[in-house]
Amino acid sequence: INGWNAKIAELIGLQASEAMGRSLVNEVIHEDSRGVVGNLLSRALQGKEDKNVEIKLRKSGLHRQNSVVYIVANACTSRDYTNKVVGVCFVGQDITSEKVVMDKFIRLQGDYKSIIQSLNPLIP
Repeated sequence: INGWNAKIAELIGLQASEAMGRSLVNEVIHEDSRGVVGNLLSRALQGKEDKNVEIKLRKSGLHRQNSVVYIVANACTSRDYTNKVVGVCFVGQDITSEKVVMDKFIRLQGDYKSIIQSLNPLIP
């Protein structure tokens, strides 16, 4: 990591001074998203940018009680004056609240479906 902004620091609880020099994939990205992010980085370093990719981030420090933040991110290449790819930048949007609500909805929908489709009557 060689760049960090205030919003990502707020989201995961890792300040810029703590983030600099760390491994994005191994220390910030949740285990479930490491393969995806590794692939995004590899593709971006080859000049191929990806958009709207869902990524799970790990919270750090005192913020670990709700240990996951979900973002939708775009991987953008950073190029030098000769158009050679020299880095990758991620631009993302926090979708944690939407993801939590949607997961609850899907769970409730499944419960409702199983009650409706149950052969056993609910009222004796």
